[in-house]
Amino acid sequence: MISTLKQVALLLKITNSQDIIRRYFVVNGFDGALTMLGIIVGFSLGSTTSLTVTINACVGAAIALAISGLSSAYISEHA
Repeated sequence: MISTLKQVALLLKITNSQDIIRRYFVVNGFDGALTMLGIIVGFSLGSTTSLTVTINACVGAAIALAISGLSSAYISEHA
């Protein structure tokens, strides 16, 4: 496990990918924060819902955004 992490760190250093990873993390994090804000505001303005429903909706959106962000970053960098 540790040797695998060392290999990943070495490959990131060789390819100089740290900047790209940081940029995509920040951009996707900002998109996720705005999405969560929209979900929370929508639930608060709408009818009364339980906190569990709101949290589950946010977790589902976070998973979807993570998959979307990873796939779009991969496709754009591969091209």
